Amino acid sequence: MLRKNIVLFPGSDSAPLDVPHRVLQIIGDEVVLFRLVVPLRKPFFQDKTVVTSWLNTGEMKIGDFPLPIYIQPDAQIPASYQSKRDAHWLNIKPLVAGENELVIFSIGDRWRLVSRRAKEIGLTPAYLLRLLLRYWLYGQIPNALTPALGNSGGKGNSKNSTGEKLGRRRKVYLSGHDPEALGVNVSPQDKIYIAISVKQYHLRQGKTLADSRQDMIDRYYSKLQLVDGELIKLPLPDSQLIQPPAYRYWANKLLSDTSLQLEVLEDSFWRKRLRGRSGKAWQTTIGSADIYEIDATVGNFFLISEFSPTRLIGRPVIYFVIDRRSSMIVGLHVGLEGPSWNAARYALFSAFTSKVEFCRKYDIHIKEEDWPAQEMCNMIVADNAELLGKNAERSLQDFLNLDCQFNPPGIPVGKGTIESKFFTVLEKVSWVPGAWKARAAEHDRRNDLDMRWDARLTLRDLTRILIDEVIAHNNANRVEGIRTKEMIQANVQPYRRDIYLWSLENESGERVRHPDKDALYRCLLPSKLFSMTEAGLAANGAYYLPIEGDIETLLAAHRRKRRKLRVHYDTNSDDQVFVIDDKTGKWSTWHLSPTSSEIYAKMRLEELLELQAADEFAAHDAVDHENRERAKKKQRQSVIVAKAKQKRAATKPVINKREYLESKGQNRALEVFVQRAVEKVAAQESSAIEPELRPKTFPSVVSRRNNVIALLRQRNKRDIGNS
Repeated sequence: MLRKNIVLFPGSDSAPLDVPHRVLQIIGDEVVLFRLVVPLRKPFFQDKTVVTSWLNTGEMKIGDFPLPIYIQPDAQIPASYQSKRDAHWLNIKPLVAGENELVIFSIGDRWRLVSRRAKEIGLTPAYLLRLLLRYWLYGQIPNALTPALGNSGGKGNSKNSTGEKLGRRRKVYLSGHDPEALGVNVSPQDKIYIAISVKQYHLRQGKTLADSRQDMIDRYYSKLQLVDGELIKLPLPDSQLIQPPAYRYWANKLLSDTSLQLEVLEDSFWRKRLRGRSGKAWQTTIGSADIYEIDATVGNFFLISEFSPTRLIGRPVIYFVIDRRSSMIVGLHVGLEGPSWNAARYALFSAFTSKVEFCRKYDIHIKEEDWPAQEMCNMIVADNAELLGKNAERSLQDFLNLDCQFNPPGIPVGKGTIESKFFTVLEKVSWVPGAWKARAAEHDRRNDLDMRWDARLTLRDLTRILIDEVIAHNNANRVEGIRTKEMIQANVQPYRRDIYLWSLENESGERVRHPDKDALYRCLLPSKLFSMTEAGLAANGAYYLPIEGDIETLLAAHRRKRRKLRVHYDTNSDDQVFVIDDKTGKWSTWHLSPTSSEIYAKMRLEELLELQAADEFAAHDAVDHENRERAKKKQRQSVIVAKAKQKRAATKPVINKREYLESKGQNRALEVFVQRAVEKVAAQESSAIEPELRPKTFPSVVSRRNNVIALLRQRNKRDIGNS
């Protein structure tokens, strides 16, 4: 019964061997046994009488061990496979035949024989050991060394799933960190969803593959859940989702034909999005708040008036200020005025000051740590446009001591960080009504789609959506490749805010400047010549008096002869203005006169192997959190859009389409006028003054605001053009 190459199987639960073993050789009174289950181990010796007793008692039994399908007779093996099999056999034949046939099973001699043979033929000992294990596993015949290429699916060919999870197991699963993270296979239905998302979101709307995958998850892999008493559509757990590598694999198979991209995308857009890039911009900085990049774009959104939903006011101008080291958005401004120094100054002021006050103006309440950037940088990188002028040079270089670097015309590569930021952020909200989606120009030429008819959001609505998107971009969107070894060792999470704060503390050093708010007011605010009168400095319809000096004598000197003074003022707060003496160069602060203060006070015009594994585990744990936060963010933004739609639907429909479209310019001008007139009064209601400390004239201020709105509405109904 006991002979060479038989296979012993366990005959009971108490069998001495728990897995099948092959009898490789019988040497005297000992039997050489070899384990036939992965992991394969080295052969070992067992007493012959013991093995015989196992068979006699039934503890072990003899059975058949199936060979792989690719081990066939020579007539059925392709010639190319036979040549590879013969080469493998020649490599190990001196080890398993002839004088070494029995010596190879000796533990002390096996390594010596393998090492010597490997040196003779120029291979590694480990490679020869793998061939030996396969030879012993499949019956000690030369055909056991036949290449197993018949099991491969071929490069580029789809693999047939047997139900078991395909692909390499994730570290979080293999290590036991998350036993539920085995993952899922991509089913035929999943491939359909991937194809739809690539065509609709990636090619047609120009979104990245990562964003296209998120939109696919939102649409096909999410379900309604009750969160804090509210039904919110949240994504399935990450272990049930198609992972980014699998999504990219199938998406790239669809996109492997470059002509498909060139057919769908415009040439300039394709070159901007898909061209090769080299180098990293953040390596040119010494830390956070070192170099800021500023740029503006005309938003791909059509807006309507806040006071009349039937009035189209066109597209907004959006300014971003980016910290190059962390790629965090540190400043934002959305307005109706074209790209200019007058608009850029507000974005810079937003970048250098607290964001809590900025967000409060739009009824968004955040904590200081949600958007912490309020440091002054060393250099500003901009286009050869709005910052290249006397007023900008005077404010930035002369007063604030900031260096400016300007890109040559038509070559924006000097500020590539912000050039890609508009697409990254704005495309995430391209779903809102009135957005100028990809291929809209083509539809417009065919006269079958006009985005202007979809306009539902006001300037304030869009600003609130963008603020929410920017905060999520800084706090919940992972960014890889910009953390140093020290950051990873310090467990800095790969979020822009965490990288910014760590770099500010550990890389930037003592050079970081926290600006004086008064200095920013003086240097970044718009300036204008105003007249000095006998009642004080007349600026924007209010009167201002200096803090120091003989006020009566000053006013008397200008009773008959007025003179012009250059005044710097803040459209968000008119409590004070700043005047510079052209002769001495000194600044003086002027406050509202008592009379003007009664009426105009508090108003405004306008983050090695162990570290890598720990980092990967942390990233895995955060996926569900990021997905949930992103889903809730989108739900909040959808509420804003829904209210805007309801407001538009509740108004009287437009009858004359031509008048609706051609009146955009007039409506835009009127919108600017209405905002400047009403926001002065609206600031009174949102001021931080306690109710009991507000001026007694507050009710009259509300009445004045209501009268202004009513008057403007009557005037608009009577004659928009004359207004």
